[in-house]
Amino acid sequence: MRTMYLLLVALLSLFLGGCHFKDSNEILVVDVTEKYPLKKLYVQDILDLEYIPLETTSDFLTQGRILDVTESKILMANSRSGDIFIFDRVNGKALGKISRRGEGPEEYVFLMNALADDDKNELFVYDAFRRTMLVYDMSGGFKRSFKLSTEIILNQFCDFNSDYILCQNTYDQSMSQSVNSFFLLSKHDGSLTFIDIPYEKRISTSVMRKEGDMIYGNSPKNSQVVSSLEGWLLMEPSSDTIYIFQPDQKLAPFCMRVPSIQDMHPEVFLYPAALTPEYCFMQSVEKKWDFENNEGFKSNNILFDRIKGTIYRYEIYNRDFKDQEIDLSMRSFHKNIVFAISLDPFDLIESNNSGKLEGRLKEIASSLDEEDNPVILLAKYL
Repeated sequence: MRTMYLLLVALLSLFLGGCHFKDSNEILVVDVTEKYPLKKLYVQDILDLEYIPLETTSDFLTQGRILDVTESKILMANSRSGDIFIFDRVNGKALGKISRRGEGPEEYVFLMNALADDDKNELFVYDAFRRTMLVYDMSGGFKRSFKLSTEIILNQFCDFNSDYILCQNTYDQSMSQSVNSFFLLSKHDGSLTFIDIPYEKRISTSVMRKEGDMIYGNSPKNSQVVSSLEGWLLMEPSSDTIYIFQPDQKLAPFCMRVPSIQDMHPEVFLYPAALTPEYCFMQSVEKKWDFENNEGFKSNNILFDRIKGTIYRYEIYNRDFKDQEIDLSMRSFHKNIVFAISLDPFDLIESNNSGKLEGRLKEIASSLDEEDNPVILLAKYL
């Protein structure tokens, strides 16, 4: 079986290596060890940028942690207090605040993440301490809850459709007996539908270190679930293939990496970052971490031109912010949104005074106070 697998990878590499990918349905092949030529881009040429200053009042002061972005709302959180702030997606106006942190059966102990369902006017909050998903209305009224397995940690989940939430289980793969990293969680009864991605041997992204009775660990911060207009890109660390999970729940291979992850020591993972009709943005990350110096996970940005069939290293910049390089490896939210960044007012004011800002961002920064709520940068698919 192993020989047949390697033969298949080799044949695909030879066959696809000379192809021009004018058909976006063809599978891509990327060599994570290759040194590709550099290509510089501006994010405005690929994505639509939107700046939203969040309203600041005495009751609405947020630390800037983004929970979710929908068509109509932006959800922010204060991690210490467990407060959830709801802002208007268009104008940043404060709409409401939910504070349900506590130890009661209708409360959450540790707010790890949350998402809003605009159509049903519901808020899904994941309590990582109790491994429970709690559902509230947008005023904070309790509706229902679902208890999940102790071997499930939902660091990231996305609104898949009216019935399901697409979830990534970030429980350490080396400790879990589960063979699936991804599943659909029913919004109605909490039942799970696992998404089966084949692989040979389970591989963890975590680097672990033991000192006495203490165990330390770290893993890359890249998202393994990435939104696109074609579906959701799913990266299973143990697999050589990145798949696209389509709206009809069909799983299709999208990109194959070489060499095989099963043959690399240390492993080099290939994460998806963004997918447009013209480009596929990715990032390779080496599984090495120096705990003494708190550094590692060396990365390379990889760009696949889907039209020409050529591969580059890339750097991508923001025209509105001089010398600001954009990181596309951040978490996805809504299917139309590539990423969302919380911009600190103090930093924006300093950058504006230094002449680094242009356009709409400069206009917003000129009217900011250092104590204001953050400005949200949204990058959307065109």
